[in-house]
Formats: sequence, C-alpha cells, structure tokens
Amino acid sequence: MLKNHCLAKAISEVSWSLIIAGANYASSQLCSECGYKNPLVKDLALREWVCPSCGVRHDRDVNAAQNLLKLALPTEISTAV
Repeated sequence: MLKNHCLAKAISEVSWSLIIAGANYASSQLCSECGYKNPLVKDLALREWVCPSCGVRHDRDVNAAQNLLKLALPTEISTAV
C-alpha cells in the first residue's frame, strides 16, 4: 500500500482496527437509536426500514455500521454526584 507515493502519507496516518462481532450479532436488525430488534429486516432485499418502536428511518448498511461502531466504542460510565 505504501508504494503509492501519492497516498502513502494518508494511508500511514489512518488508524486501522478490526471489530469482531459474534456471528449471531444482528447489526442490521437492531435499531441504532432505541435498540429494538426488528425480525422483518432479516430479508436481505429490504434495504430501508422504519423502526416500529421509535419511528426512525434506517438504511440497512448505515444502521449496521452505526451498531458496529457502538459495539466497538467503550461504553460511558455515568457517575451520580
């Protein structure tokens, strides 16, 4: 990759990482807003869907990416004062 001198700097500065999710993790079926699991989204031909719980409209791939990002990021710990 770094042999392409035009892109070498940009490629070397990127943070590369791997997210491992279980084979049964329903990344495209879970609403990224409220967490509702929509069983109707198992149909791969269904590219867009609206969450029946919170009403948010999802693109299948974008929603899956958002769910995987949430899986990869550390969770916030709230501290009551």
